[in-house]
Amino acid sequence: MERLCYCCGKCFKARNASHHYCSKSICQRFRKKKWQKQKLKDDPDYRANQKQAQESWRKKHPGYWKDYRKSHPLYVEHNRQRQRYRNGLRCGDRKKETQERRPLIAKMDAVIVELAVVSSA
Repeated sequence: MERLCYCCGKCFKARNASHHYCSKSICQRFRKKKWQKQKLKDDPDYRANQKQAQESWRKKHPGYWKDYRKSHPLYVEHNRQRQRYRNGLRCGDRKKETQERRPLIAKMDAVIVELAVVSSA
């Protein structure tokens, strides 16, 4: 059955009705990223497992990011420039009340805390 890939828009031969993405690696990464984002949103057990796995990795690799930043100065500068750009977007047309409530740099668990604060208000 011929279909259009949801990611790249090109025709591909789907093996069954549930296939919406072609086999290109970029399209498969997009599909997986979309699935993971939805799973994190909908499944509290999956979210907790992901958080625990990240914490475990950080404990096994202390100082990894500090060492990485020391050995990759171009990455550090590029990241700083992108963060300044993202911070500028946050200060655009949004209401001041919203800006004060949100942290400038968000982590996975910061979003969960923010959602809890917003839903309890």
